[in-house]
Amino acid sequence: MVPGNIVIFITKKVAFCCAFLYIVTQLLSDEGETFPHIQEESTMSANQRRRIAAITIIVYQPEAAHQKINNILHDFAHLIVGRMGIPYRERGLSIISLIVDGDNDAIGAMTGSLGQIPSVTVKSAFAKEMD
Repeated sequence: MVPGNIVIFITKKVAFCCAFLYIVTQLLSDEGETFPHIQEESTMSANQRRRIAAITIIVYQPEAAHQKINNILHDFAHLIVGRMGIPYRERGLSIISLIVDGDNDAIGAMTGSLGQIPSVTVKSAFAKEMD
């Protein structure tokens, strides 16, 4: 039998994940609104087209790395559409998921900066470009 407080914790996390996934699907749909802080595609060159990406950051020593991570995310806040962080205390790590919208160079600069932090692993997945 599972204790009640664990069921409530899991239920809240599932509800949050569902809301997060809803935001992602809205961003990937053709009906999504544009974001005013991002340059319009018509004024960008071919290699500067906006892309939507999901980025996962695994932090193996959260206490040592959180300030550096937050500083980098603050510097690239104009790219971030959504952020979800989950502390995984049983394993002593934290997992941060980001949804970003920007050109390849800016997203690459952000993930590259995050990847330079010791005890941090970063992976990104880009949405297919729709013509």
